[in-house]
Amino acid sequence: MSSVADLAEETKLPENLIEFDKLVEDAYQQEIALFTIRGQSIPTALSVHDLTENTKRREETRLDVIDAWRRLLQQMKHRAVFIEHVTSLERAFLDIEDIHKTEYRRLITLVDLLTQTVEHSDRDVSCRFVTLLEVLLSYSDDWVLSNDIAPFWERLQHEVPASKIAPASFRRRAYRVLVSLSWVPSSSGLLDACSFDFKKLTTNYADAPTLLQREVFWKIRGGQPRPRHDSVNQILDRLKDEAGVCISIWSTKDGMGKTTLAAQVASNPSILRVFTVVWLNLDKEEMSYAKYIEYLSELSRQMSVDLRWPDAVDRIEERGLRQVREQSLMSEARKIMAEYVEREELSVLLILDDLIDSRWIKWFQFSDSQSIILTTLKKEIDGVDWPVQLGVMDEGEAIELFLTESSLPVDHILGTTAELKEIVTRCEFNPLTVRSVARWFHLKQVTAGHQKAIEEILFDMESLAQSERRETSEDEHEEMDPNMFVFDVLSLMMGPTTSNTNITSVVFVLCFAALEVVFPHRVPLDAVLLLWEQALATESLARDELQVTGVSQAGIPKLAWFIAEGLIHMGVIHVFDDEQGNPWVQIHHKLYGEFAALMAREMFVKASFEVTASKWNEAFVTTFVTRRIQVNMKEATSCSMEYALRRLPEHMLKGNMLTTAEKILTDEQFFKARIDTLGWDKAMDIQLLNCVALQERFGEELEGGVTVVFRRTVDMVKELAGKSFDSVEHANQAAAHIYNRIGFLLTGLKFYGIAIGYLEEVQRMNVPDAIVATSLYGEGICHLNLNQTDIGLQKAKNCHSIMELGSDLHVLYTNMLQLVSSALVAACHYTEAAQFYHVICDKLRADPEKWKLELSSILLGQAQLFSVLGDFENAETFFLECLQMKERANEKSLDLVSAYSYLGDVFIELDRADDAKERYEAAIDILSCLNADDIDGEIILLLKGKLHFLRGDYYSSSEAFTVSADLINKSPTLLLDKSAYDLRFMARTFFLRGESEKAVELLKASLELSDERPISLERAAGLTDLAHSLIDMGNLNEGITFLENALEIQITHFGESLFVVDRLKAIGGVHCALKAYDEAIAVYDKIREILQRVHSEDTDRMADIIFAIGDVLEQKGEVDEAIQAFTQFIKVVESTKSSDHPEIARSYQRMGEIELKRHSVDEAEGHFTKAYAIRKVHNQDSLIAETSHFLGVLARMRRDQNLALEYLTSALEVRKGYDKAGETCLTLFEIGNVYRMQWEYDSAISVYDKGLEMIDKSSEMAGRIENAKGHVMVGKGDLEDSLSMFSKFRETRLERFGRDHILTGNTSRSLGLVHFLLNHVDEALVHLNEFVRVCELQEDEDTSETIDYAMAVFLLGELHHHKGKTDQAEEVWTVSKEVCEDNGFDAVYPEFFAMVSRRLEPGAEAKPKSTGLFSRLTGEAQILTDPDERRVLQQIAFMDDE
Repeated sequence: MSSVADLAEETKLPENLIEFDKLVEDAYQQEIALFTIRGQSIPTALSVHDLTENTKRREETRLDVIDAWRRLLQQMKHRAVFIEHVTSLERAFLDIEDIHKTEYRRLITLVDLLTQTVEHSDRDVSCRFVTLLEVLLSYSDDWVLSNDIAPFWERLQHEVPASKIAPASFRRRAYRVLVSLSWVPSSSGLLDACSFDFKKLTTNYADAPTLLQREVFWKIRGGQPRPRHDSVNQILDRLKDEAGVCISIWSTKDGMGKTTLAAQVASNPSILRVFTVVWLNLDKEEMSYAKYIEYLSELSRQMSVDLRWPDAVDRIEERGLRQVREQSLMSEARKIMAEYVEREELSVLLILDDLIDSRWIKWFQFSDSQSIILTTLKKEIDGVDWPVQLGVMDEGEAIELFLTESSLPVDHILGTTAELKEIVTRCEFNPLTVRSVARWFHLKQVTAGHQKAIEEILFDMESLAQSERRETSEDEHEEMDPNMFVFDVLSLMMGPTTSNTNITSVVFVLCFAALEVVFPHRVPLDAVLLLWEQALATESLARDELQVTGVSQAGIPKLAWFIAEGLIHMGVIHVFDDEQGNPWVQIHHKLYGEFAALMAREMFVKASFEVTASKWNEAFVTTFVTRRIQVNMKEATSCSMEYALRRLPEHMLKGNMLTTAEKILTDEQFFKARIDTLGWDKAMDIQLLNCVALQERFGEELEGGVTVVFRRTVDMVKELAGKSFDSVEHANQAAAHIYNRIGFLLTGLKFYGIAIGYLEEVQRMNVPDAIVATSLYGEGICHLNLNQTDIGLQKAKNCHSIMELGSDLHVLYTNMLQLVSSALVAACHYTEAAQFYHVICDKLRADPEKWKLELSSILLGQAQLFSVLGDFENAETFFLECLQMKERANEKSLDLVSAYSYLGDVFIELDRADDAKERYEAAIDILSCLNADDIDGEIILLLKGKLHFLRGDYYSSSEAFTVSADLINKSPTLLLDKSAYDLRFMARTFFLRGESEKAVELLKASLELSDERPISLERAAGLTDLAHSLIDMGNLNEGITFLENALEIQITHFGESLFVVDRLKAIGGVHCALKAYDEAIAVYDKIREILQRVHSEDTDRMADIIFAIGDVLEQKGEVDEAIQAFTQFIKVVESTKSSDHPEIARSYQRMGEIELKRHSVDEAEGHFTKAYAIRKVHNQDSLIAETSHFLGVLARMRRDQNLALEYLTSALEVRKGYDKAGETCLTLFEIGNVYRMQWEYDSAISVYDKGLEMIDKSSEMAGRIENAKGHVMVGKGDLEDSLSMFSKFRETRLERFGRDHILTGNTSRSLGLVHFLLNHVDEALVHLNEFVRVCELQEDEDTSETIDYAMAVFLLGELHHHKGKTDQAEEVWTVSKEVCEDNGFDAVYPEFFAMVSRRLEPGAEAKPKSTGLFSRLTGEAQILTDPDERRVLQQIAFMDDE
């Protein structure tokens, strides 16, 4: 055998643990040997086969205790934890010899709990382990408290007892510590093992409050749930020391007993002595104000107090805003309840059963002294102080539950059998599963007896397990439904096989499924029986079974009763009496309801669940109407009649019985019965809810659009109001109130015209002004939505007048203010609207907390108005304030979506794309939180289209916008030009992408939607955008027409405002683009006149217009007048700002460029120098580079090559840094020209090529560079190559610009020079004459005053002289000389001027020799033979190819 050391080495476990394990195993084997020596059989668990009437429970033996220790050691070896406690564990084990056998049960419990703790050592269980171990040690005679527990208890702030404390006292203290821990697993023996008399501590739940008995305990067999002492005491421990604590009882599985545990805690005598216990069953409905008041009313009923809650006011507003308003009402209602609790000094314990939303907790916290226990499936919930996890039962508890639900005593011998232990183990100790199987066993044992029933159940459970294993074996990773086993048990229990027919019955499942589908909540038994009778009589599955079993039609009612009793015995439904003694039915557990719904789907696989649900609802309605309403109403219980009055129309709608629902809702007897039974207010609420639901179900099927139930309800109200109220006055007011409510409801359904009819009736009634004002408010909204803006505005103003005159603040006062402001905008009274917004904002800001919802909506309207007016800075300010308020109120609404979306649009206008994206994303996030039925399809598509556009995904953007536009055109929102605006926004994105035709299409559609509002600013904006799109397409005349149409609208609203001034300037710009310069100047002159007369203080705009005039004059060719305008611009700026203002440099720059074009070099240099100095002062790098470039050109023209390179290089460095390709290329071109002048031809070519790399090769700039490269070839002497290049270049320009364009003429000039240098006399004459002709045609600039012209004329003189035409030669040489002298070329190009001058000096020596006729014909004679003169021509030729 291996030694302990060898085993320790082999297993990697400590030697002391190996030794202890060997000690326990040896003791176990010795105990077995003793049984053999004594001739006794080794004790084992009983089997059901061993049971007799005299069979007694087997007592625990020492062998059982040692076996428990073996299980503990096995887990410790497996997990290698708590090794440091082996010595103490060994001491406890050795003490078994001295412990009386009556304590064996307690020892086994404690050792099993230690084993369980080791199994869960992944938790923080150290304190639990050492405490349990100390309790175990305390059973030895010589026990003294060890020091092991001290650090753990102190950390948990528990007092550590003295070392000589009595064992029983210590154990009781230890129990308190154990149940105070975060993990307290269920145990049936810990309380007893810790020296408590658990029988005395077990609560008699028959004494529990009636509320808890009805809600929980009456559903349990015998009304006495399993104690679950540890879990109860864990929660009691949390409640005893703290006030205002919130405890959650949670488990991730259904059926664990959370509700029962909460009721057990609430029924504990220690709780009832301190707390007022109240209970709420929460459902999955949204926490609306109506639902919250329903909960509060139930609480106040339990507290025996009648509290008044705030009334909800009918308003015409979207769901999101209504929810925020309801939150405020809920806060008021909560305050009323809180004041009552505080006033009565109540210590309330509230149980919230089945909480699904942590946000609900705050609504039920009424005082600091109140505590809450909630049950939930969620592990973590905000607002919970102590989460208590409820695990499965232990084996003992599960067996006790099984016996109780089987109607057997908890100490029945069956509980000791191996088979029953196997059953609860297969149930995984889940309470609901154990309960279900126990009920199944109870049904079986009635006929089969205990043994047979147990055997059958075990056989069926094994079959179910194998079936589930087969179903899941195909996909090992697919998780099994944890509830499926319960479903299978229920299926077997409800589908017994009849002995005489050998068929599986379906009637139980059918009726149970029908109950869940038709009545998901508690319902009168009478209604359930009627449903079942109809289902049994009409469903083919049931009819077939009844035919086989011999049940006649007359026997169906009895069968329905039998099924009810059977389902009660099965424990799946619960029948209880209300306070009036009426029987009600409720499904026992929601998991059973889920099974019923599943069965409904599976039984009718050929039909959809919706069809099945509709059919069963129709069955209930049919039988209730025929058997209770039409035939024998006396047989109906009072509760079933009240149920029918409340719910029957709902069942009709679920049964798709729309015509029947319409009939009953228009039946005066039914309506009167509702009023008599439910009271006027409740009856009206339910009637109107039914009317709206019916209308929504009809949809567009009705002719005329609206069901008659609204009209008929009004007629019945008119008829019955007088009988329901004590005076005509009160009756009229009640009727008028219903008229208004119906008008509001129809407005919400978008039946504006029909709603107006009901609202107008109120205004003809003799009712108080406040009620009339309400009708005017609703009517105003309807007219605005019908685009009847003038009528809508009048109604809004009438409403405003009445409310202002009233003595009390009208409940719709702030809504009326919003209506008036919207109506003013809708009627295009923008100025009045702006003033009104300003006044009401100031009024509401006086109490922003009270009016936060209304103020945020008004701020939204004000921001939208600023946006319409083009004041985007103010729009942004108000949008942000609006959003801040809405976000603070936790609002989730379409209003909030609009605020985000419009602010995003504003940011686009302000060129802040990232901010815009952020707002669009926020809008989409809010949409995801809203009810899908409230969202128009185009909203989400529009937002997504905007986001795609900003992200550069133009394809997705285009797709989204196209679909959105189609939806808008099908159902546009005309109010405030909403849809027109959306279409215009989409059009702008297409325009920016260059898709002008698509933009025009959308803009025309947008304008069609604003036809009814011909003077709206949105229409003006649409006309403006359409004009820009048409201008972009080249339709300038049509574009300017639309601009002028837009301006007419804008003048209507803004007069001679700066807004109009800016629009006039835009029109002037279009005239300028059309080269209608006189018209442009006329517009600008008009602007000057307006500015001088109305806005004389706005010198910036005046200067801007003067500059624009100078720009037009320059384009017109009136350069002197242009310079005068620019000079005037300088004076205006200097008079209001400073002489070195950056704008002044802009004017000097333009004047310099004008002078440069007309070759006034000195004047140009003066202007550029001034511009340069100013720009230097302000460190405007890019503008400094612009001026440096031109100064470099001037230096080059003056042939100061070094200075030229200095300026141009400086400009180049800046322009490269700003990544301006076009400007950088232009500077590189000029640097290349300087290198050409310096005869550095390779450098010139290199620089030219760098410029070409930066630009489009087909651009005109690329052509200029190629032309310059051709001249480099001329300079280098590559005349033939340059000739070929210039010839191709001329063809290109001729095709592009035509013969008379100066750029085409320049190519003739270049060709003329090359032909001249190649002695091609005739060709040179043709091209040079063509160049001169084109120069003399130009009107915009004096091209006959350039060095190029002077050189071309000189060459013509050379050619004439060569041909012997000396007179003509001298004539053109004279012209060349005069051009040089007039433009300063004699100083800039002295060598060339000397050449011209020599030709005109007297004496033959100065002139080139004339050649003979033969030489001229043969081409042997050189035109220009002097190499120096040829060099001069090659060096300076044609630098400025503009």
